[in-house]
Amino acid sequence: MKTYREQHDRRSALQIAAAALALACSASCALAAEPAAAPKGRADQGAVLANQTCVACHGPGGNPTMPDYPRLAGQLPEYLAKQLRAFQAPAGQRSHRTSTIMQPLAASLNEQQILDLAAYYSAQKAGVAKPRDPSRVEAGKKIYFGGNPSNDLPACVSCHRVDGKGYGPDFPRLAGQMPAYTSQQLKDWEAHRGGRGKLMTMIVPHLRAEDIEAVADFIAQMP
Repeated sequence: MKTYREQHDRRSALQIAAAALALACSASCALAAEPAAAPKGRADQGAVLANQTCVACHGPGGNPTMPDYPRLAGQLPEYLAKQLRAFQAPAGQRSHRTSTIMQPLAASLNEQQILDLAAYYSAQKAGVAKPRDPSRVEAGKKIYFGGNPSNDLPACVSCHRVDGKGYGPDFPRLAGQMPAYTSQQLKDWEAHRGGRGKLMTMIVPHLRAEDIEAVADFIAQMP
């Protein structure tokens, strides 16, 4: 028999996932009904800045060669801008995001430069990563599209779309992401439950260790 805490966690995770899906669907419908706003960032200026500051870790065009750094190519511009602002946010602010590498770099950027970088990276063609263990891909696919009812785990597709390309500032593109980076992010959300990124911190406790690795490997090879 499940404890009250387990039952509460189940309800919370499912309710949050349902609310997120409704929000994502509303956003996609709005995007379909209205012409996209002209981007404010300048991709050409973003390219200059990226090649000066970001390429060492994130690779040419935002496609990294090192496994622990995220792929930025093809990422949603709203999400990229939001994350850079989070690295700038003061400690203690709910949106604050920590990184010994990214915080000082983000602190040096003004708002126009943030928009320029977001415009540049979002326009780059995203590559795909190799799964670390191809035998886990099928299990990861089942989790991505169907969740895990036995563990009350909502499906990733509910928020990140069938193609893994996400919605707006809150649901990032996952397709092609570096699997080691994805795994670490999921583990970090579990360690900081209830803090920044509350939606994911409520869902991740329903992921088993093997689920984390499997879904990261499936996401990696999504085009």
